Amino acid sequence: MSFEIYLDVDDLLNSFTLPVLRRLSKRKIGPYDYDVYPKAAGYDFCEALRIIMEWEFADFPYNMSNVWNDHPELVDLFRDAPKSLECDRLIQWACDQVGPKNVYLATKPVPTPKCYYYKALWIRDNIPLSLHSNVIIHPNKWMMGRDDRLLIDDSWENCRKWCGPRICFGRPWNDSTHNLETVLRDFSVVGSASDVS
Repeated sequence: MSFEIYLDVDDLLNSFTLPVLRRLSKRKIGPYDYDVYPKAAGYDFCEALRIIMEWEFADFPYNMSNVWNDHPELVDLFRDAPKSLECDRLIQWACDQVGPKNVYLATKPVPTPKCYYYKALWIRDNIPLSLHSNVIIHPNKWMMGRDDRLLIDDSWENCRKWCGPRICFGRPWNDSTHNLETVLRDFSVVGSASDVS
């Protein structure tokens, strides 16, 4: 049985959350300005926006359950998000470890029809052709976890639920210290099936 690597897309291979914050806040937040993201918000960009905008909780109009319906233009960012600074090197590392046929892109949709299409366009425009047929868009990517599949994701929740080895990639919304350099230096999946979160 061959080992497989599953790479998250949003906020691992692209920069999605910070452009969302820029669009909703109308502030000059760059796609890699991770230092502006308030750690106290966790993995909730609506809460991050509330903190950045200094709104009182009772008056704040956004939450994760209504933001996609109230702001359908945000879905465009699934198509237009810039590549993350780590994208190309992470993909190359994964392909070097297990070969391109064993590298998958696993991404979670939001509840809007254009999401699937725009994610596919982003992948077409930013990811090597050899991985285009290895795309999984599913709300419960953790269901694919098993001992011979490594997940690299920026979400603690996805990593926690994954039944197999995983690396939680450091972003301001999680406590992980793993970054591109630690992954490239410290992890080899060849013959490995340990928990690396």
